Amino acid sequence: MKKKLNLFTVYLVLTALLVVTACSSGESENKAPVAEEPTAEQSEGDKEKESEQEAPIPDGLTDATRAIEITTSDGRILTGTFYPAANLNAPVVILMHWVMGNETDWTPIAYWLQNRGLADAADNNGGADQNMPWLDSSWFPTVPADRSYNVLTFNFYKCEDDGCMSFDREEWLLDSQAAYETARTLEGVDPTRMVGIGASIGADGVADGCLYINSEYPDTCQGALSLSAGSYLTVDYKEVVAQLNMMEPVVPVQCFYAAGDSESATVCGAITEEDNYTAVKYAGNEHGMMLIQPDLEHDTLTLILQFLDATIGAN
Repeated sequence: MKKKLNLFTVYLVLTALLVVTACSSGESENKAPVAEEPTAEQSEGDKEKESEQEAPIPDGLTDATRAIEITTSDGRILTGTFYPAANLNAPVVILMHWVMGNETDWTPIAYWLQNRGLADAADNNGGADQNMPWLDSSWFPTVPADRSYNVLTFNFYKCEDDGCMSFDREEWLLDSQAAYETARTLEGVDPTRMVGIGASIGADGVADGCLYINSEYPDTCQGALSLSAGSYLTVDYKEVVAQLNMMEPVVPVQCFYAAGDSESATVCGAITEEDNYTAVKYAGNEHGMMLIQPDLEHDTLTLILQFLDATIGAN
């Protein structure tokens, strides 16, 4: 959206969507790896993985991006974009957008995580003059040269243009689950190393989807990082965190929130007893993507890189 965003604007949109939806319905701490001496079988497996990574990259993965479709369990088709990593068998990061936008809110960050230098100026600096610093990569920290992630972005149901047209909680939950289902099948992806990062409705989506995919395929989603979760998708965020904490191995979850963002502060700040959970509190009232900007008390993008290192590691 081509205008200055603030928390009041976000609240107006969320409130309006909830009212419209209600009316229409009436009408109709990060887990640390334990060092072990590798067995002969593990050594052979490592050699096979290295061989896969060194193999020539298929033609379809040499492009900067690839348009994809995601089919939900109720038969809807969502549009998305896949950013292939520099190497085969690399981990995948699923980025979920907020209610104020669509998948393009993540475009510069997707290229940044892909780390192949393939974005043009328009892809990397679209927000420089729009008070949308997450669309301006000029201030992003440097991703280490040995890091290149597969990245998947997509549009939630009815959110393809200038933001979400209605508040479709049930559909968005299914969208989140389908995104994980699709990500694990994409060519070049290591399906056992998946992480979700999302904002606002996407903040809930990455945790909800992580729980779902690990229930279907154990030990595939290795972590979820939420920017301003609010239990927006019919599921209690606190309960999702608790269930991820009970999994073997435990799945780390982080929630970033601003003290003045009442909904997210209530949800993220109330979780204190789960060993897998870390809350990162900011001053002010920024919500969702607005937590990604320079000069805040926490460097959000650096914290994201640290989370990825701790959960899915390097290639």
